[in-house]
Amino acid sequence: MSRRRGKVCKRRKLNISTLTLGRKKTVKKLAEEYNYMDISLDFGEEFGKKGIVVGSSMLISIIENSLKLLFGEVGASTVFDVVKYRERNRRAILRFYERDLVKMWSSLTLCSEVEGQVCAFRVNKVSQSMADESLRYFQ
Repeated sequence: MSRRRGKVCKRRKLNISTLTLGRKKTVKKLAEEYNYMDISLDFGEEFGKKGIVVGSSMLISIIENSLKLLFGEVGASTVFDVVKYRERNRRAILRFYERDLVKMWSSLTLCSEVEGQVCAFRVNKVSQSMADESLRYFQ
């Protein structure tokens, strides 16, 4: 009989990974995992359109309004942080709970106007850790 984890016992046809060998292994999982989203706000400057200056506080209000518009008060209560923001190219890294990924992504995708200007949020990358290669762009 093999005692290696993941191997099947030949005699009893049991999976060894389900057996405990005298000690229990506990795995800790955080109650709430975070996701990081690399986004940029585009007003179409490459097509000759004029953009507006968007500060970090204005970016937060744009995101909150788009969440509220799509999901109502439930969406407005979504917790998120702007980890990094570059005003010159309107690119930001957002941090939010994993459970809110679909809410955040869909509200950003459907946001189409800011102060009368046509705009679009571009989702460049979504990651579960800040150590991802593309998110190092900001560091």
